[in-house]
Amino acid sequence: MAKSTDALQACGAVDMGNLTAKVPDDVQDKVFMMLDTPKGRFPIKCGNGITSGAVHIEVKHGVPDWGDALSCIKKVISRAPEKASGSGKANYQLTIAPGNVFTVVRGSIGIITAYPSGGDLENKWRQCSVS
Repeated sequence: MAKSTDALQACGAVDMGNLTAKVPDDVQDKVFMMLDTPKGRFPIKCGNGITSGAVHIEVKHGVPDWGDALSCIKKVISRAPEKASGSGKANYQLTIAPGNVFTVVRGSIGIITAYPSGGDLENKWRQCSVS
């Protein structure tokens, strides 16, 4: 299955091949997409390509398609209880199916990261989107 390269392209990032990408400093704060949820409107910024942002989510966490990813992230934030963690971050975790747990982390900059539990990540994104 093919993975999306939308964030890489939109943010001018280079995939480093080790589940990280190099994002130019001047676009790291650029908003890649906005996410509207019942709990608020949150930006997904380009990020640093290593620990946060759209490029990180796409490269490290196997986003097959941003339509699926946005649907899933919105579903997790909408349905899961918000749990505060350090540094003003909020975590959301939702079990979609046995062996398919999704985590979304939100902070003052917007969506920091989102990911399914290990395994076939691309199929897990799709399963989350349609469930």
